[in-house]
Amino acid sequence: MHSEFICPCSGGIAIVTNNVPNPSDLSIIEKYFKSVEGINSNDIPSPRLPQSKSYLKITGLPYL
Repeated sequence: MHSEFICPCSGGIAIVTNNVPNPSDLSIIEKYFKSVEGINSNDIPSPRLPQSKSYLKITGLPYL
């Protein structure tokens, strides 16, 4: 897994990757953030994948 970028978002941190992380990747991310100094490790929730499955599908385009 390769991270494209990491940015703060509402209520947490968004990490954009080049593929879907597996449970092992999520545990590595969790261990890293809990090891950062100055952050209370009890305040860090477990990382999770987005639950949304929305997408845009274009089935046809009108033309002249």
